Amino acid sequence: MSIPTNNEQKPTIGRIVFYWVLNSEECQDTPNPAIVTRANPDGTVDLHIFGDLPPDSNALRRKVSQTHNGACGSWSWPTRS
Repeated sequence: MSIPTNNEQKPTIGRIVFYWVLNSEECQDTPNPAIVTRANPDGTVDLHIFGDLPPDSNALRRKVSQTHNGACGSWSWPTRS
């Protein structure tokens, strides 16, 4: 999967992004959709994650960093078609 590296996009509240979930000790092959709930001054975002999450997992993530390679526990922009 190609992950955009468009530096012109800025995360803002309400934007939909991908969140790469760690599931059973390895990263899932496909990301989960997430909504940005806060864009932090340090460049990280707070997210509300949707879709299949590991058991006992909280759907809220704080201070999540952006990735350009699909690293677990990070977010990226959805691909454009």
